[in-house]
Amino acid sequence: MDLDFSSSQCPETSDFFARVGLLFVVWISILLVVKKMSQLFAATFWNHSIPIDEARIPSKLPHPNPPGGAVPFDILLPKASDEQIQAFMAFRGKSGQYRRAVEGGLQQVADSAAEYKGLLYEERAMKWIDDH
Repeated sequence: MDLDFSSSQCPETSDFFARVGLLFVVWISILLVVKKMSQLFAATFWNHSIPIDEARIPSKLPHPNPPGGAVPFDILLPKASDEQIQAFMAFRGKSGQYRRAVEGGLQQVADSAAEYKGLLYEERAMKWIDDH
């Protein structure tokens, strides 16, 4: 079976499907490489964690989520006690020791607080959509 792509004569059925299959594999491979490069580019330039100095955690768990405006979290993460941090992370279902001395511990708490805030927003938005 000769896969000559420059031939102008009508290929046999097996030749045609072999060519189409080969082109399909080549295009899928190229698209996967482009996708991976796009993800790396996006992660490099647009994926930044929330700054620890600006992160807040809620004092009351679960945090109130009334219709309308959001209720801000009231405890700045750098001023939160270890007990408050542990209680918040336990509420989020994440076990472990999240202390100031642990490398990256507070960053995980800040990321979890941002994730929880997003979850509350999504819940409030879905309720509003259902009501209207």
